[in-house]
Amino acid sequence: MWAHPPARADDVRQAAREADAGAVRRGSRTLEIDIVEGKRLTIELLTPGLEVEEPVQSLIWRARPESVQFLVTAPADHAECDVFGTVRVAVDSVPVGHVKFVLTVVGTAASWRAGAAPEATGRAHSYRSAFISYARRDRNAVLQRVQMLEPFGIDYFQDILDLRPGDQYEGLIFQRIDACDLFLLFWSTAARESEWVMKEVRRALVRKAGDDEAPPEICPVIIEGPPAPPPPPELAHLHFDDRLLYFMRP
Repeated sequence: MWAHPPARADDVRQAAREADAGAVRRGSRTLEIDIVEGKRLTIELLTPGLEVEEPVQSLIWRARPESVQFLVTAPADHAECDVFGTVRVAVDSVPVGHVKFVLTVVGTAASWRAGAAPEATGRAHSYRSAFISYARRDRNAVLQRVQMLEPFGIDYFQDILDLRPGDQYEGLIFQRIDACDLFLLFWSTAARESEWVMKEVRRALVRKAGDDEAPPEICPVIIEGPPAPPPPPELAHLHFDDRLLYFMRP
């Protein structure tokens, strides 16, 4: 996977083919954000049902083409099907956007080489509005992190900052979840035991309605461990792993 300024796409093609003569461009998507040189890009690859070795990679942005590589393996018993993947991008540990895409799993490597490489279809999205889900006991740890969202133009809702006396608590909370495109779940033992956190998680899942491409993007942020507390059954399909500590460091 390559990160590059839009004007340097031809440089990417040449560099990719120098590394692998059989390389084929399968798609390109734009995250509409400006990145300052010297910032660290952290790139996480999520491919449900496939095994990814070192799924979190990073690079220093120098305004020139740079690549990260992922080794992805399909289990021997994996069915031939489309796999919906996500590339999540963070700048200096702050999630700023993602790219959703589809990969086709075929029977053998030989059968893929024999045919034309299908284009990787999908879309890019830059986050604009975040909902902060957390347990009250974790408030101080969360406050240190959410302040990092503002420089990237990401508005966020956090109850202690945004709720006024007399507000209808549950209705406003659900309204904010329905309007966000990024659901940051600050995960800890306290969050796992919180009735309100789980209500918020379920509301976000209802909004997605089983569609991985539908908003909001649910991003767990581990603030306890390692090891991290186990995820709730509702989120067993997401990755709750120590590697997510790469995101949202205070």
